[in-house]
Amino acid sequence: MMFTHYLSSTVRIVNAHKLHFLLNVIGLAIGLSAALIMVQFVRYEMSFDAFQPDAQRVYRLQVDPGVDGLMSVPVTMLHIAQSVRERSDVQALFYLVDAKEHGLLETDVKIAGQPWALRNVYASIANIQEFVAITPLFGSLQEALSQPNTLALSQREAIRLFGQPDVIGRQIVAGNKDMVVAAVFENLPEQSHFVFDTLIALDETKQAKLSGYVYVRTTQNAAITDIENALAKRLIDFYHLQNTQLTYELVAMQDIYLHAHSPFEFKRGGSLLLAKCALVLAIVLVVIGLANYINFAVSQLLQRTKEIAVRKTVGASQAQLVVQFLTEALLLVGCAMILALGLSELALPYFNVFAERTLAISWSVTNLVGTLAGILMLGLLAGAYPAYLVARTPQKQLLAGSLQTGRSAAIIRKTLLVLQSVLAVGLLAGSMVALNQLAFLQGSERGFLAENRLVVHGIDRNKLQGRETQLTTVLSQLEGVSSVTLSDGLPTSPITSEYYFRWPNGYEETGFPPTLGSGFNVVSTLGLNLIAGRDFETHFASDWIHTVNTSQAEVASDEQPQAMSLIVTESMAKRAGYMHVEEVVGLKVVGLYENIEATIVGVVSDLKVGGAKDDRVPMSFSCGLFYEQNLNVVIKGEDDKVRFLVPHITAILREFDLSYEPHITAMQQDAEYNFKEEAALSTLITFFSVLAVGLSCFGILGLSAFQVLRKQKEIAIRKVLGSSKLAVLNLIANEFMLLTFIALCAAFPIFYIGSQRWLATFNEHVGVMWWVFPVAALCVLMMTWGTVVVMAYRAASIRPALILRNE
Repeated sequence: MMFTHYLSSTVRIVNAHKLHFLLNVIGLAIGLSAALIMVQFVRYEMSFDAFQPDAQRVYRLQVDPGVDGLMSVPVTMLHIAQSVRERSDVQALFYLVDAKEHGLLETDVKIAGQPWALRNVYASIANIQEFVAITPLFGSLQEALSQPNTLALSQREAIRLFGQPDVIGRQIVAGNKDMVVAAVFENLPEQSHFVFDTLIALDETKQAKLSGYVYVRTTQNAAITDIENALAKRLIDFYHLQNTQLTYELVAMQDIYLHAHSPFEFKRGGSLLLAKCALVLAIVLVVIGLANYINFAVSQLLQRTKEIAVRKTVGASQAQLVVQFLTEALLLVGCAMILALGLSELALPYFNVFAERTLAISWSVTNLVGTLAGILMLGLLAGAYPAYLVARTPQKQLLAGSLQTGRSAAIIRKTLLVLQSVLAVGLLAGSMVALNQLAFLQGSERGFLAENRLVVHGIDRNKLQGRETQLTTVLSQLEGVSSVTLSDGLPTSPITSEYYFRWPNGYEETGFPPTLGSGFNVVSTLGLNLIAGRDFETHFASDWIHTVNTSQAEVASDEQPQAMSLIVTESMAKRAGYMHVEEVVGLKVVGLYENIEATIVGVVSDLKVGGAKDDRVPMSFSCGLFYEQNLNVVIKGEDDKVRFLVPHITAILREFDLSYEPHITAMQQDAEYNFKEEAALSTLITFFSVLAVGLSCFGILGLSAFQVLRKQKEIAIRKVLGSSKLAVLNLIANEFMLLTFIALCAAFPIFYIGSQRWLATFNEHVGVMWWVFPVAALCVLMMTWGTVVVMAYRAASIRPALILRNE
C-alpha cells in the first residue's frame, strides 16, 4: 500500500515537471545506451574460446624470434612439439596443419565433373573434440580423421558444395585422390579463433616435419615456463642457432583472440586495448549520466521546497521522504533504461558495421535480472544525495525556499563539475592525438607503394613450377598492367622466411634475417626505392635461383650448389659494415645453412613491413628462392582502374589451372588493414568525446539552474541597485569558469602521461602537439561558458519585482 502511494506521488510530480523529467531521462538514456553497447562489445571480445573443452588448461605454442620488428609466429614443427609429450605435466597434444600450404590436399576439386574450390582446409588428428567444441551432425569425426582419403565438412561447406547438409558417402575428386565425405559438423561459433570448413586426417608420425598450429593440454599446476624453455632449446639445437634470443610462448586458449596479430592466424584478432578503452568509456558515460541526474535533481529541489515542507508539516518522516525521492529516482532510471535499450537496438546495426562484429542484446532471464539489478543500483546511487539533502534540511528553511546544502554538499556539486570537465577535455585532447598519430602512420613513408596494385593470394608453388615467367608475361600483357612479380610474402604483413648468409667481410646474418622470395621486376612492381644497382630483370636469367654448372631447365636439389641474385635493404648493408651502399653491389654472399651463393645486384630503402607498431627491419629479396608453399602474384596497374582486371586475371589463372576461385585483394586495402585498430580507436574516442561533451552540457545546465535559483534574490537586489545584465552574467559564470580552470589543471598531467604512454607503443610516432590541449581546453571552456550564460541571461532578464514581491 505504501509503495502504491509513493508511486502515485512520483507520477504526479513527474506530470508537474515534464520538461525536467524528459531532459533527465533523455540525457541518462543516451549515456546508458552508449554504455550498454560498449559493455556488449567488451563481453563479446572477452568471451572468445571460453566454451572450448578445458580452456583454462589448453595453450597454443608460439615462437618469438626475439628480433625487433619480427612478431611471434603461432606455428611450429610437429616434431618440436612432440619433444615435450612425455613430460608429466603435459596431458595431450593437438595439431592443425594447413593442408593447402603443405600440399596435403588439392583444394581445386571436382564434384560430379564440376569444378569447385574447397575452403579453409586443414589436416587434423582424431582427438580434435578434446580441444575444440565441435559438434558432429552426420557421420563420425573420429572415423573421418583416422582414415586416408576421407574428409569432414562443415554444415555451410556441405550446403555450398552439395546443396544439403547430409552428404555422407559423397565423393570429391581432388587431383589424383578420390575423397569421401565421412562426417559433417556444425558450423564453428563466431566467437572461436578457429576457422576451418574442411578437415582431413593427419599422420603425426610420417608428417612430423610439417609446421602447424600446436595445442597442448597441461595438468592443473604445470610448469609453463619449463615447457617453454624445453621447446626453445629443442628448436635452437635442431637449427644449430647461435646468438639467438628465440623463445617459445604458451598462449592460453582464451587469450589467443586478443593477442592474435600474426598473418598466420585463422582470423584477424581483437584488440585488448580497444576492449579496455570501451570498458573505460562505458564507465565514464554512466558516471556522467549519474552526475547529470544529481545536478538536475538538486536544482529541482529548490522548486519543491514548499511541497516538501508541507509534507513534513502533515507528518511525513525523514525515512518516508527518503523513500519518496528514491522511488522517483528508480522510476526515472527505469524509464531511462527502457529508452536506452531501445536506442541500443537501433544503434547496434550501425555499430556492428563499424566494428565488424555481430553484437546483439540477449533478452535471456539472466540479462533481464542483471538489467533490473542495474536499475536498482543506479536508482539508489542517483537518488541518495537528493534524498539526503531533503532529510537534513529544517522545515523552516524549506518554507523560506532554500536547502541546507552545507559545505559538503557544495564540495560534491563542484567535484561533479570538475570531474565532468576533466573527462570532457581528456577525451577531446586524446581524440586529437589519436587522429594525428593515425594520419602520421597512414602518410609516413613505408618504403613500398600499395596503390593501384592487386594481389592474387595462395597460388600453389608446385603447380606453378617451371611456368613462373610464362604466367607473369601473360598477365603483364593485359591492357592497363605495368608490371607483375611473384612473392612468397608481402610487405603489408610480417615476413617469416629467412636467408642466413655470410658477407665477404666475414659478417654473418644470423638471428632470423627475413627474406622475401621474389620474382622478376620486384622493385618496380612493389614500388621499392632503389638506391643502388638494379632490379631483378628477365634478360638476366641467372638472377633466378639455379643449379650451378647445370642446365637452368633442371630442377635444383638442396645438395647441389645453387646461385641467385639478391637485393638487400640499406640498413642490412650498413649493419654488415658497408657504410656506402654502392660498394655492396656485385658482392657475393654465401649461405650459412644452404648451399646457395647469392650476388647482390641492388640496394633499396628500408621497408616498414607489417602493422602500425612494427619496426623497419633489415631484410633481403631473393630471386626465385621461395620458402612458402603458397605464392602471391602482385600486379601493378597503370591507374586505379586495375580493379576492373579481376575477371581477366581469374580467366588466366583458370587457363593455367592454378586456381578456380582465386583470392584477389587490393594491396592498398591490405595495407590500410594494418591500421585498423588505431583507426577504430580514433573513431571510438572521437565519437565518445563528443558524446561526453554533450552529456556534460546537461550536467552544467542542471548546476547552473541550481545556482541561478539559489541566487535569484541576490540577482534581483543587484538589478534594483543598478547592476547590468553583463554583471549578473559574470556573477554566475565566474564560479563555473574557475572550477573548469581547476579541472583543466588536473586533466593536463593525466592527458600528457596517458598520451605519451600510448604513443610509446609505436616504433614511429608523433609527439604530443603543444596546441592539442589548449584547443580542447578552449572547447570545454566555451561549452561551459555558453551553457551557463544561457541560464544566467534568463535569470537576468526576469523583472526584480517578480522575485521580491513576497519578501
